[in-house]
Amino acid sequence: MLEKSGLRPVLLCGTVDPIRWSLKDTDGTIEQVKVLNAKWRALCGPPAGHPGHAP
Repeated sequence: MLEKSGLRPVLLCGTVDPIRWSLKDTDGTIEQVKVLNAKWRALCGPPAGHPGHAP
């Protein structure tokens, strides 16, 4: 998905947001969400509206 130029995958980052969890979710589910969100941030940077987000 990443090109050799190092550009972010705009399609993914522009259409998919970090995942949210509910207080009803299990600890295991929340941990999985945190791992997936960390991968998303590594690929896409901070989400819009988050400190550190570049417009």
